[in-house]
Amino acid sequence: MSSLHHLILRSVPEAVRPQVAGILGRAFSLKEATCTAVAGSAPILLLPDLTADEAVAVVFALGPIVRLGATLEAAASVPADVQKIDWPRRPQIFKRDIAELVQDLELVVELGGQQAALKDLIGPRLEALGGRSGFTASVARTSTPNQPFRGIQLPEITPFSNPVLPPAAAGDDAVSRLNELFPDDSGFAPSSSDISSILDRILPEEGHPPAAAGGTSGSGRVAVAAAGGWSLFLPKFADDARRQKAVPLIAEHGRMSADEAEALSRKMIIPVLKGVSQADADAARQAFARIGVVAKLKGPE
Repeated sequence: MSSLHHLILRSVPEAVRPQVAGILGRAFSLKEATCTAVAGSAPILLLPDLTADEAVAVVFALGPIVRLGATLEAAASVPADVQKIDWPRRPQIFKRDIAELVQDLELVVELGGQQAALKDLIGPRLEALGGRSGFTASVARTSTPNQPFRGIQLPEITPFSNPVLPPAAAGDDAVSRLNELFPDDSGFAPSSSDISSILDRILPEEGHPPAAAGGTSGSGRVAVAAAGGWSLFLPKFADDARRQKAVPLIAEHGRMSADEAEALSRKMIIPVLKGVSQADADAARQAFARIGVVAKLKGPE
């Protein structure tokens, strides 16, 4: 692939145009309305005069829109009827220069005992799709791309509905396990309501003594309790504004630094108090309630 290529957004299924427009907006730092018009104007020239390596790198970076069902074409020439974007200067992709994306493809990987750069693995395969005239990147689909998500069963990572955790891994270990399963920077996390439901399951009802360690109560809750006092937990914050309002309270009641409270506030389940009196736990819960945060209490064994 030695000649220049022109990257054309060849087609975008109507059902996924809003999603494609959103990704293009983030990729090129453009307004939503502009990218909606771009997605609806396919075929349209996105970027002209790319080298072979640049074309491969940009297509690789724009992979999310291809997976949604859009088709990207690196063509040797631009048909007269294709619209184009008039860039005042070459744009960045996801706030990175195209040259940086090319450098990413210099990464050497080992396959079958042999080493090769990513660009040498990807480039020839893309070129084979279009011969000397360029290549086309698309994903074959067996179902409509806007098929609604129905949910899936994940028993192997659900520590509260099956015996993944041994009986001894209750209480604080269960909280730690959940935070481990869904770290702060993970791409997937349960919703705030799901976290509240999980807390309801692992924490006994207030005023009711929990069952023996490893057993379950009549409602199916796993018996967890901090020996010698009350504990207070918060679920993951659904919005950042409320989280920031809660950080000073977490620091105050948890007797920790602001930095520690900031880090703790980003967890799936946030243990603020452990082994305190019921009066202290109630006072803390009321303080969080005043800023609209619902706290969960756990009584002593």
